[in-house]
Amino acid sequence: MNNVQESVDRTCFTPVASSPSASPTSVLHVGRRVLQLLRYSRDAAFVVNLVSQATDGAACVVGGVIRRTLFGRSAETTLAGDLDFLLPDGDVRAFAALDALGVPFDLNRSHHRRYRFRGIQAEFFHPSSFYCGFADIASTVAFFDLRINSFGVELGSGRIVDPSGMLIQSLSRDPGINWRRWSVMPPVELAVLALRLFRIAGEIPSLQISAADCCRLRRDIMPAVESADWTTIEDRHPGGKKTFIPMFEALLRKRGVL
Repeated sequence: MNNVQESVDRTCFTPVASSPSASPTSVLHVGRRVLQLLRYSRDAAFVVNLVSQATDGAACVVGGVIRRTLFGRSAETTLAGDLDFLLPDGDVRAFAALDALGVPFDLNRSHHRRYRFRGIQAEFFHPSSFYCGFADIASTVAFFDLRINSFGVELGSGRIVDPSGMLIQSLSRDPGINWRRWSVMPPVELAVLALRLFRIAGEIPSLQISAADCCRLRRDIMPAVESADWTTIEDRHPGGKKTFIPMFEALLRKRGVL
């Protein structure tokens, strides 16, 4: 990993004097704010800069880092967990750049590359490899599980990818179940989505789930989650399926909007 260390040392990095507040003053500044927070960590800054340079700024960061920025998390909390990058279809230049430095990777359960660099885990995927396959970045993001997750930030420009138009409206405290996604997933994938919703609800205590969504979750989703084979996902929740089911039902009672 000496090549990686040398590259990090050469990376243009300006440390932030103190952890900045992650609450953007305007949705127009969300993209800039996300990129600023990504560079709060030296190691995250290295990965982001490398991917941006390799793809001429066309790659997008997606997922939790944007959600946590929108809901006012600290820089440390924002950078907790994975970094997820959505690449233009057919673009493998980021892989070549990381491989050239000897950064190790494995494949996640969806067969997407997951690189590990110090404390950073970076996952990469293309529109065509995301579930049934999509034509471009925007249509891929539109298939994400929750509306509060359905954003991307282009690394080069800071442009926001917001196919649902959520940022044009006021930011909702409803996570926004994307039934287009949930209604076509097999039972084990529904269990993964329910686990993620449960985790995000813990991360953002102010979230409330609409009555209509609570009804569909109880009627359509929970039976499938209970019937799913949890063998490959049992370690995602302490106690596995046996403890998750009653805890998720309690979440729906507590956070459901009448």
